[in-house]
Amino acid sequence: MLSSKPKIAALGLSLLPASMAQLSDLSVFPPGGPGTILVTLNGHGASTGCLNGQGLWTVKDACASFEGNGQGGLGSDLGYIILDSSSSIVTTTGTWSTAWVGTHFNQGRNAAWLQAQIGTTGAAPWGRPLWYANTQPDDTSNVALNGHAINDSVQVTLTFNSTFVASQGSKKMPILRCMGSETKRVQKI
Repeated sequence: MLSSKPKIAALGLSLLPASMAQLSDLSVFPPGGPGTILVTLNGHGASTGCLNGQGLWTVKDACASFEGNGQGGLGSDLGYIILDSSSSIVTTTGTWSTAWVGTHFNQGRNAAWLQAQIGTTGAAPWGRPLWYANTQPDDTSNVALNGHAINDSVQVTLTFNSTFVASQGSKKMPILRCMGSETKRVQKI
């Protein structure tokens, strides 16, 4: 019996590097570039709507296109989404006052589990990583989300879904192709 303990300990230690490697693939930083914000019921895999331009959870309106400034601000055509004094997501046409961050995998552009004002607690406005609503939206109404728990609430998570597309460039560059002693210039297709 005593000889099995070192084997179990060795097995546990052998799994540790793999777990540490997986954790190192995750990092928390602000979203940058264009994207939408998807809303997913807590514990579900597929999104159940998105945020519209006013920062409301919707299934009837088009998803707003937000631009992450890379420093925490998320803005749309209607302004920045921020938290009001009661921690509800709202839109302002003034300057951004809420710093948003999310969990990125492999330094990717998508950011899961969006949080606002990370490190803030108490009565000050904040939200992480669960967001709360009194009900789910339907095809007639949108729903406000709050960063603090509400009694009998619906719990959701927010994901910044990047829509950034790397430019291929419109200029075609010539390719030099060696053919024996000759070099020919061919146009890239």
